Amino acid sequence: MSAGAPVLTGLLVLLAALALAGCGAANPAEGTVRADVLVEPAPGEGVWHRGVELTGGASAYDLLAAAVGEGLEAEWYAEYKAHFITAIGAVAPEGNAFWAVFTWNAGTQRWEPLPVGADAHVVSDGEVMGWAVVTYDPETPQLPQTRP
Repeated sequence: MSAGAPVLTGLLVLLAALALAGCGAANPAEGTVRADVLVEPAPGEGVWHRGVELTGGASAYDLLAAAVGEGLEAEWYAEYKAHFITAIGAVAPEGNAFWAVFTWNAGTQRWEPLPVGADAHVVSDGEVMGWAVVTYDPETPQLPQTRP
C-alpha cells in the first residue's frame, strides 16, 4: 500500500459522509417558499406578482396558478405530464404565438428560457420567473422585456 492510500481512503470516507448527510437534509416539499412572477402579454407591458407564497416543492406552473388565480387557462397533457397555457388574464396568444416561461439569471442580469417544462421545474425560495407571449424564432429568441 502506498503512502497516499490512507489519505485517499480518508477522503473517500469524508465524501461519502457528506453525501449521506445531504440525504438527511430537509425535504424540499416541506415549508414554504416565496417567489416573484412576471406576466408580460406584450413587450414591456409586464405585471408583477411579488412574494407569491407556495408550499416547498411547488412547480413553476403552481407559481403561475397561485399568482393569477382564475385568470389562468391551461390544457393538461397526461402523456407529457405538462400543462399548455392557453390564456393568462384573458390574453390568449394568436397565430404562432404562445406563452413561454423564463427564469431570471441574477448573475448575468438576463432572462433565460426555462430548460424544462413549467410542471417539471421546482420553484426555489426567492426565485424570479416570467411568462411572456412569444413567437417561435430560433434565429432571434424572444425574452421578456420587463426587468425585475
